[in-house]
Amino acid sequence: MVTQAAAKAPAAPARSVAEFLVAQLGLWGVQQMFGVQGRSILGILDAVRRQDAIRYVETRHEEAAALMASAYAKLTGRLSVCIAPSGPGVTNLLTGLYDAEADGAPVLALCGQERRGSIGRGAYQSIDQHALFETSSHFNHDVMDPSQTPELLMLACKAALEKNGVARLGIPSDVEGAPVSDRLIGPAGHLVQERWAAPPQRVAEAVEMLAGAQRPVILAGQGARHSREAVMRCAELFDAPVVTTCPAKGLTVWQSPLAMGVVGRFGTPIADEAVRRA
Repeated sequence: MVTQAAAKAPAAPARSVAEFLVAQLGLWGVQQMFGVQGRSILGILDAVRRQDAIRYVETRHEEAAALMASAYAKLTGRLSVCIAPSGPGVTNLLTGLYDAEADGAPVLALCGQERRGSIGRGAYQSIDQHALFETSSHFNHDVMDPSQTPELLMLACKAALEKNGVARLGIPSDVEGAPVSDRLIGPAGHLVQERWAAPPQRVAEAVEMLAGAQRPVILAGQGARHSREAVMRCAELFDAPVVTTCPAKGLTVWQSPLAMGVVGRFGTPIADEAVRRA
């Protein structure tokens, strides 16, 4: 979700790559960043500390940071960010990022890297991050020159939001403090988020079927994850119980007597019974 205020991208004065990253993330509607501090990302965390648009949440473990970023993205529809230092800090992100990828949550992983001259040479905590994230991300690149920062960050945010999944951007420790004077790139003119709507005739047919059903049940999946109010209004209108798939857990208002919970193997008996009786 990108706010209208975030659509404009003003010219940016010379600043460090770390400061630039934080400022541009703000244009893309980022409000939360979850992570564990470490030497290779201290510049970015310091840049976050010196502003108010993005709130940083320190966790005890990088896996928790990635899972929190995934959950935040699922619940809000916003681009969420997790950050970890190089080496084992980065590898610990994987479980949470696979969770985001599996459930269609837009998450950007900012990964600390060793100095550019140490990458690929077996240096301390230097790993092949590109190979590590190849199967779990839609965007997987490193900022090897400060001038690449605006475009690579834009492409990473764009991929996460348009693909509803994970993007990884690696920042070598000798890059984050380097100066960059390019313009910030916001979502305007770059982001395409399609919203599908059923043809009016199909909607009318569905309404007719629901109105004529003796025991209607609404099965809501993750495509309806950000339409809670509409789903619950429809349920109340037709007095229809609502069951959800596992990825859509939490969609319904639990206080409602029409909310039956998750259906299927990991669901509730009452949801299964509602479907059987429909």
